[in-house]
Amino acid sequence: MRSVYHNCYLRFILLFLFALIALSATNSVSARENIEDIASDEDIVEEVLLIRLVYIDIEQLAREEVEIPIAAGNFESPQKGVRADKIIILPGSTISARYQPADRQIQLFRGLTDERKLLGTLHVRYYPEPNNTWIPHFKLHQKIALVPKGKGWQAITLSGVAEPFLLSGSALPNAEGFYPQLEIGFGGKGFYLDSWFIK
Repeated sequence: MRSVYHNCYLRFILLFLFALIALSATNSVSARENIEDIASDEDIVEEVLLIRLVYIDIEQLAREEVEIPIAAGNFESPQKGVRADKIIILPGSTISARYQPADRQIQLFRGLTDERKLLGTLHVRYYPEPNNTWIPHFKLHQKIALVPKGKGWQAITLSGVAEPFLLSGSALPNAEGFYPQLEIGFGGKGFYLDSWFIK
């Protein structure tokens, strides 16, 4: 009788050990998959486009598109020194990922040197599409200040640009205030977008 109990006890112990080994292997694979997914989101190749800028000059009937890769750093625009009446900001590549890719920020500048002026900061956030894909949406941030002018006040940006961007176009923002595309300008006045910093 004792040997029967002994055999049952040994079988129970063996089954318990096998279950622990199987559970450990499953968790290890799951953890490895999660790490690979996160790494693939953070180390996306430079060929992936973050956004596309369409420079529009109404007087010249010119329309030039500039593609901006997702890589971080300082960049000069191929359209540097070229006046634009407005710029359309369009999404870049759709990204396939299990988890939401990290937000990006793009500081937009007039000029190329250390004295360049900050026009605004574009906040890029990815939103889900079908089949585990994500597409960028945009929110434009500008720091607005008021300075005395005559008997009233005039709005300026803290970067020294004469006035804030005006948004145009028919696209509507989502619940978090991000647009699927943006059209920016200075109310009919030309402006220059010469460089940017992506972080």
